[in-house]
Amino acid sequence: MNVPRGPALRPEVTALQGPPLSVPVRIEQPFLCGRERPGNPLALADPASSLGWRELEQATTALAATYRGLGLQRGDRLATLLPNQLELMVSDLACLQAGLVICPLNYRYAAPEIDHVLNLVQPALLLADPSRAPLLDACNWRGPHPPLMVEAGSGWRRLWAEPRGPATPSAPVPDAGQPHEAALIYFTSGTTGHPKAVTHTRSSLGVMLASQEQVLGLGTGDRLLVTSSMAHMSASMTGLAALLAGATLITPHSGASDELLQLLRRHRPTVMAILPPALMALIRDPRVAPTTWPACGW
Repeated sequence: MNVPRGPALRPEVTALQGPPLSVPVRIEQPFLCGRERPGNPLALADPASSLGWRELEQATTALAATYRGLGLQRGDRLATLLPNQLELMVSDLACLQAGLVICPLNYRYAAPEIDHVLNLVQPALLLADPSRAPLLDACNWRGPHPPLMVEAGSGWRRLWAEPRGPATPSAPVPDAGQPHEAALIYFTSGTTGHPKAVTHTRSSLGVMLASQEQVLGLGTGDRLLVTSSMAHMSASMTGLAALLAGATLITPHSGASDELLQLLRRHRPTVMAILPPALMALIRDPRVAPTTWPACGW
């Protein structure tokens, strides 16, 4: 069988292409779009709390300053071992502002996977949920700082409660990083061996976020519900793209039907990023009436 190669495939490939990509997202200035929204509309929400755009920008700027105050410098890696929560996204945005490399760990990792990943990336700081302390105690990895156990809610508020110096939101954060420098390191699930690292530079991340924003058609009037773990590339990219487009991001803690139903009723998302099993569980839930579903994109 003769398989066409090279130029012979180009018409078919061209037919599948979308419109030219817009300008890459400026990841060091994540509030350019959200700041333009009138008033102080909702920017970020989980089942327990929420932040308007003004509070989100203030919290992000303060947390970036806190990370720098702890001695973290541009290019240092900051690992997170956390469930989905509002504060996780604030930390990711603060890393983008401060030039730190985001390293999200799968919250379901067992001790051997955690140890492997931490020894691989050697983070300058690890933020973890207190429930993961026994797993970390079983690891051989030891970093320059002890793991920072931060409980959702009040524990995080202490980290961004006192901004260090006046914020200048209209200007880029100094030394946020060069386009070729690393911005984010994802890991595979580890089902076929040790988790493997995939690195995005600041340039490639900006292009990926612009592509995701364009494909989903996200804008300042959208409310995006992302149901998967933010440690995974698909959910993380989609969530960051929404925020940098000025849309509202809604994330459950666990993805259980009860939480999703609560968020659907409360926030009426215009776009949902949801895996088929979670979607089918919602559809079959007798509590979910047809009127529960807003005019969602999928």
